[in-house]
Amino acid sequence: PTLQIWDTHEDVALLRQRLQAEGDLLLGPVENEWLFDETVKHAVEHFQVRYGIDVDGMVGPQTRAAMNVPIDERIKQMQFNLERWRWLPRNLGERYLLVNTAAYELVVYEYNEPLYVMRVIAGTPERPTPAVAGPLESIVFNPYWHIPRKIALNDVIPRQRRNPHFFKSVGIRVFKNHNAALQEISPSQVDWSQVNANHFPYRLRQDPGPQNSLGSIKFKFANDFALYLHDTPKQRLFDRETRAFSSGCIRVEDAASLAEYLLQNENGWSKAKIQQVIATGQTTTIPLTSEIPLYLVYWTAWVSRDNHVYFRKDVYGWDKSQSQCN
Repeated sequence: PTLQIWDTHEDVALLRQRLQAEGDLLLGPVENEWLFDETVKHAVEHFQVRYGIDVDGMVGPQTRAAMNVPIDERIKQMQFNLERWRWLPRNLGERYLLVNTAAYELVVYEYNEPLYVMRVIAGTPERPTPAVAGPLESIVFNPYWHIPRKIALNDVIPRQRRNPHFFKSVGIRVFKNHNAALQEISPSQVDWSQVNANHFPYRLRQDPGPQNSLGSIKFKFANDFALYLHDTPKQRLFDRETRAFSSGCIRVEDAASLAEYLLQNENGWSKAKIQQVIATGQTTTIPLTSEIPLYLVYWTAWVSRDNHVYFRKDVYGWDKSQSQCN
């Protein structure tokens, strides 16, 4: 059964023991161990935070499933993540950004101390965000989105087939490849039903603006996967506990604040200036003179600074893949 505040059930006594074992509940003398009181509710909420479960203070199917994972499985999970830790350099840098795609979280560090935390959206299980690292190179305000071929064929063109006005409504322009030159054509000139992986002599580009999938800011960093961080107009998705919605790139919750931080040592940049540049609607690229590494990692288990162990679902199946290699 689902257990919640003020329930009285024999399972609550076992729940108290389970929460105490991982340090979520500090047990003192109680009159009724079967009572789901406020102390137990707060302990359940702490457990849910550590396991990346929607925090409601109730023991429903997701919370019960997380509690019932055998300890041997959790130990293996920690071992897999210790191995992935080993792949990182010992010195991460004085200032760096770390994105944990399993936790959907970006942390800005200075001298190994977390400065602030931001929610992110990562790649789907079908299009996972790779684990990769590289220095941040530049910030682009009001970016164009040069739509990758795979995304164009699988996601964007099907919407144009269903709605002939879709491209125009979101600012997507069509260019035809012609002797290495690009010639813009009207979307109405193309029979989109005939476009496929074997016949795609076009390039699609989305203009800057409120409909642009990259939002107002793009963060470029050196990598071999054409990955970048970017803003997004779909802010409501950040309220989800599980945020694996992108095609591989990382969407950040507060791109303007991140840009302000990265530009703090560049002459003349402030949050007000950033907003002014965005308001022009003109594409502007600002190279970063300070080298700040960005690490994209996939940690489904880690220890926090308060010495609690945090776990996340293996949404990409990488823990499972590692177990099959051992």
